[in-house]
Amino acid sequence: MESTPTLQQENDRSSKLLCDFFGKNSDYYLAKYHELKANKYSFNYSAFLAGVFWLGHRKLYKELLIVFFLFIVTDIIQIILKLDINVPIGIAFGIVIGKFGNYLYITKATRTIKYFESQATIDKNETKNIIKKSGGTSLKGILLSIFFVAIYFVICLLIYP
Repeated sequence: MESTPTLQQENDRSSKLLCDFFGKNSDYYLAKYHELKANKYSFNYSAFLAGVFWLGHRKLYKELLIVFFLFIVTDIIQIILKLDINVPIGIAFGIVIGKFGNYLYITKATRTIKYFESQATIDKNETKNIIKKSGGTSLKGILLSIFFVAIYFVICLLIYP
């Protein structure tokens, strides 16, 4: 007879998978996960200070690409309107990413875990390994961020008069 896992067992497994995904600083992000569940938002100072590099470091590649394109679009708008508001935009970006960085990262974690747990063909140990590889930190992500910043500067050199 197969027993149904208790709510506590499910919560423990969920917390362990979240820790596997978070990797480095898992205690910090697990605490932020529980705060978000209670509708409490917190400020991530690392995200605020490191910005796009934090996005790459935490493997938030889709968000990194979106920011890259938003920066280019805002530069084009500034050229068209003859404005120079790069500093306020940079500060605003830092504040926004600091305010919503934990939310973005934790949302990615929960979606990734939910997706891989729903795959019936993957056993629990393999799921754990895949989740570990999907999350955590990445030196390659930081290098990708540096690459995007370099491309952004080249584009700025080409589009600014």
